Amino acid sequence: MEKKMIKKLKRKKTIKFNKIYQGDVKTTLKKFPSNIVDCVVTSPPYWNLRDYGTGEWVGSKDPKCKHIKNQAFSSKTTIQKNQKKVNKGRELYYNHKCPKCGAVKKDLQIGAEKTPEEYVETMVKLFRQIKRMLKDTGTVWLNLGDTYIGGGRGSGGKSKVQTGNKGSLITTRSVVKNLPSKNLVGIPWRVALALQADGWILRQEIIWNKPACMPESVTDRCTKSHEHIFLLTKNPNYYFDHKIIQEPSVDPASYKPCRPRNETAFDKSDPKRRLHSLDKNGNISFNGKIFETRNKRTVWNVSITNYKGAHFATFPPKLIEPCILAGCPKGGVVFDPFFGSGTSGSVAKKNNRKYLGVELNPKYIKLAKQRLKGTLPNLF
Repeated sequence: MEKKMIKKLKRKKTIKFNKIYQGDVKTTLKKFPSNIVDCVVTSPPYWNLRDYGTGEWVGSKDPKCKHIKNQAFSSKTTIQKNQKKVNKGRELYYNHKCPKCGAVKKDLQIGAEKTPEEYVETMVKLFRQIKRMLKDTGTVWLNLGDTYIGGGRGSGGKSKVQTGNKGSLITTRSVVKNLPSKNLVGIPWRVALALQADGWILRQEIIWNKPACMPESVTDRCTKSHEHIFLLTKNPNYYFDHKIIQEPSVDPASYKPCRPRNETAFDKSDPKRRLHSLDKNGNISFNGKIFETRNKRTVWNVSITNYKGAHFATFPPKLIEPCILAGCPKGGVVFDPFFGSGTSGSVAKKNNRKYLGVELNPKYIKLAKQRLKGTLPNLF
C-alpha cells in the first residue's frame, strides 16, 4: 500500500492535503514534493522513552518466546547468570536483543536509537527533508523532551507513563558512553544545535510550563514540569503573525511613551479619550496610548490534557494553537510528520488551515481519523 502511494506521488509530483499518509517518515518524506507546507508543528518520539508498538522481533531461535524486554541497569542490583547487573521490574522501553532466544528487535520508529548521537543524526537527516518541503516563508515548531541516564536507586516497580501530553519525562536505565548515571542527556538542545549547525535558523526557545505536571518520586532534584519548543526557520524573513497571538497586558495601565500635546487634545476616533494623561500634580504626562495587549512571552503555561483514545502522548490543543495561528496563514498547510492521534490536524481544521500528516502506526491513523470527524467539517 505504501509503495503504491509513493509511486503515485513521484509520478504526479502532487499531493492531497487534509490527509494522513502511513509510512516510515524517514523514507516517505523523500517522495513528497518540495515547497508545499507553510508550517510544521510536531513532536517526534523522544529518545529512549517510549515504545509505540511498531517494532518486531527477528531471528528468534524459539518462535514461541515472549521475549524479555523489561529489565534495566541500576546502581543497586543482583547478579544473574550470563547477564550484567540488573534490577528486576524497572521498565525500559527499548531493549534490542532478547537474552532468552537471541532475537533482535527491529523498529522503524524514531526514538529507538541506541545512543543520543544516533538519535540526533536521524533527526538532522529527517529535517533536511522537512526543510525541502517547507516554503521559504515557513516556520517549524519542534517540541522535544529530555531523558535521564540511570539515576534509579533500585527500588523496583514499573516506571509510570505520564498521560495526556506528547511525550513526558521518564527516568530510564539507559547506558550511554561517557555519561555517568543520573546525567540529564540534554536531547532537546543537542538536536536544536545540530539543526542550527545544519543550516536552520534557531529563532527562539519556548518553554512549555505544565501547571499540573506528573509527580516524580525523586528526592535529589526538583520535579520536571516543563518541556522545550523550538521555533526554526529556513530564512531570516518568514511568515509570523505576532498580533493574532498577543496576550493581555499584565498592567491594565500600559502606556506607550509619546510627546505631550495640549491638555485639551482628544483622540479623533474617540472624542472622549485624551491623547495624554495628567499626573497627580495636574501636569501633562509623557504617557499616551493605552495598550490592552502585549507580545506573547516565551513561557507558555498550558496544562496537559487527556485523550480518551489509546494514543498516550498527545499535544494539548491550546499548546499548539498559537504556533498554527502565528506560523501559518489562513488556507495554508500545517504539516506534522509524527501525526499520532491528530491534534495538529484537528487544530488546523478548527482555524481554517489545511493539514498534512505522516504516521507509522496504522492504529494511530484510525484514532486520528475518528478524532478529526469530531472537529469542524472539511473547509477545503
